[in-house]
Amino acid sequence: LYYSIVDMSLDNGKGRVVTGQKGVFIDSVLAEQMTAVVGDRCNIWLLVCARYPEHKIKAFEITEEGINPYPVVSNGFPSYSEALIGGTFAVAPDRRKIALALGRIGILRDGLSLFDFDPTTGKAYNYQQLSPDIGGGYGVCFSPDGKKLYFDTYDLGVCQYDLSLNGINQIVASRISLSRSLGTPIGTMKLGPDNRIYFGGTKPRFLSRINHPNNTGNTCFLEEDAISMISGTTSRLSLPNVVPILLHDTFCTSQTLSAPCFANVNKLHIQPLNDTTGWDYQWNTGVTTTTLIIDTPGTYWITYRTPPCNFHTDTFHISFPNGVLPGIHIDTACINTTNGRAYAATYPSDTVRYYYTWQNEAGSVLSHTDTLKDVSAGTYKVRVQTAQCDTSLSLYIPEVNYQVSFRADSIVCQGKEIFFQNISDSHFTQFYWHFEDQVNSNLENPTYNYSRAGNYTVMLIGKGAICTDTFSKAITVDSMFSGNFLIRPDSICIGTSATFLPQLNGNTLTGLHWQFGDGKTMSSSIYENKIRHAYDMAGVLPVTLTFRFRVCPEVISMDTIFVSELPKVDLGPDTVLCPGDAFVLLQNLQALQNDNYYYKWNTGDTTKTLKVVHPGSYTLQVSSATLGCSTTERIEINKDCYLDIPNVFTPNGDGINDYFFPKPLLSGNISRFSVKVWNRWGQLLFESGNADGRGWDGRFDGGEQPGGVYIYVIDVEFSNGKKGHFEGNVTLIR
Repeated sequence: LYYSIVDMSLDNGKGRVVTGQKGVFIDSVLAEQMTAVVGDRCNIWLLVCARYPEHKIKAFEITEEGINPYPVVSNGFPSYSEALIGGTFAVAPDRRKIALALGRIGILRDGLSLFDFDPTTGKAYNYQQLSPDIGGGYGVCFSPDGKKLYFDTYDLGVCQYDLSLNGINQIVASRISLSRSLGTPIGTMKLGPDNRIYFGGTKPRFLSRINHPNNTGNTCFLEEDAISMISGTTSRLSLPNVVPILLHDTFCTSQTLSAPCFANVNKLHIQPLNDTTGWDYQWNTGVTTTTLIIDTPGTYWITYRTPPCNFHTDTFHISFPNGVLPGIHIDTACINTTNGRAYAATYPSDTVRYYYTWQNEAGSVLSHTDTLKDVSAGTYKVRVQTAQCDTSLSLYIPEVNYQVSFRADSIVCQGKEIFFQNISDSHFTQFYWHFEDQVNSNLENPTYNYSRAGNYTVMLIGKGAICTDTFSKAITVDSMFSGNFLIRPDSICIGTSATFLPQLNGNTLTGLHWQFGDGKTMSSSIYENKIRHAYDMAGVLPVTLTFRFRVCPEVISMDTIFVSELPKVDLGPDTVLCPGDAFVLLQNLQALQNDNYYYKWNTGDTTKTLKVVHPGSYTLQVSSATLGCSTTERIEINKDCYLDIPNVFTPNGDGINDYFFPKPLLSGNISRFSVKVWNRWGQLLFESGNADGRGWDGRFDGGEQPGGVYIYVIDVEFSNGKKGHFEGNVTLIR
């Protein structure tokens, strides 16, 4: 499917195809059926059939803008074979139905289909079969009144269907085969301008026709070979296609209306005088609905279109001979005031005299003029009278709450400019600012700089046509100050704490941040009036305190603290003493920088060295003479060669003290050892020279000895060659 654009003003009015607009492609895979029908919106629908496998009806819309390449697609006919491409379209005179004829292929049936058609949307629907029992045909045509449908078939010749019947079965049953020679070539059927239907004759140079196509049956009078064409002219299948004519009719109407007394009606509803199923409604007032509501006299008109492409203009001349109901205009009252107002406004050309009575809800008369003023919000009544009319209206004066307001930082730093953003209702046009600093402004969005710290209240007064309002906001101006702090004491020893005392005089401080000089930091509240910190490193350390404010820049204060090192003390590793050995000399093995130190031993000695001749625990405290910083060191002098002899044992088998003299636990560095145990009658009960033995278990010859006191003699020799002889007694407990 292609199209070309012809400009009829070209070639001296003969017309010519526009350059570049010839043979423009639209669609393909189509059957030969094609026709056109006038739409309902000043448009034309070009109908074609899509071939197998779609079998759809496509409607391309043509408007004054051109052809829309995107068709409206409707379900078409049953899915026959691809060869079903011959036939014609027919459109009913009212454009609400279309018929589709299909050429016969073999024994396939249903050559005639009927659809409902919507000329507004281009949609075909409600598919119906009209020839389920006969072969195909070619020509199809509606009667002028649209109640009869004619189909030129292969099998039955020309058939007539009565579409005025109800139901598809009745329509199919109404089929009548009209007189015609069978086997005559079929072709296109067209309704002529004389309301007769024409189609090909039995001979090539003749046309047949149906003279009265609105009649039923043979009374329609099919006349074969009724017209002889001029010599050299033949008819085979086709007659010229339908050329739809799009008429643009214009209709104008005028009407004069007189409104009744406004006591009965105060508004008129006027509508178009013609069919209101059209579109593109436009009143001279700008309203685009079909109905216009008016309450004043004058001339009004509406333009609109009706299908298929008619243009209408309806004019209305409206008069109010008894007066027009005055319009009541209301000025709102400000909250908590009596500046509300209402007044009656009449049409300028209205010469009727009006009388007014205004009342409040209690019935008190407030005014007899056309204006009610200086009242608070509420409900009121007005009685409007003329010589012919009398009516009462209720009205409500609403209360409005127009407010002034502004945005600004609620806290600023001393010396910084503040911007005041006015966010008042648009009702207000005049502004007055009071900054509580003996300075005022009438700018809409002023800026201000407070030179002194403190708390201020900024007031904005706004004035409008009706209302006045006031808004206030508190502003805090943050003070700038030089912070400070004290250190007590400012000289300490490593491992001790100093106290830090912040000196505060700012009313908008938010916090403190300390840096103690040893890599340690902390944050504190402004309510903490003393901070303690211990140092584990020596030196002259810088201490920094940062004062933080809500808006002002940080203030930094610095000082130093002297942290003295502790004396270094080392007495060496723990050592031992054997009996008979010489003393152990204890002294600080760490060299100190000077001799300005004090020494104190746990023995009470204050010398730098200490001679130790007995095992035990010894400590030395070294203190500096300046800050008294001290360090204490401890050393253990243990027994190396020793013998500890118990005075009691309990051989009861509990694993605790079951033997007299378990030497591995009670002795050290013994090279020779002997022990003998006697009872009190001098009988030798136990003897051993094994320094690693368990000792006596309280038995003699396998029998347990009674509890009591026993006598022992022990001789030892230590690893340093010293000898010892020990005599005594031990108690056996059972």
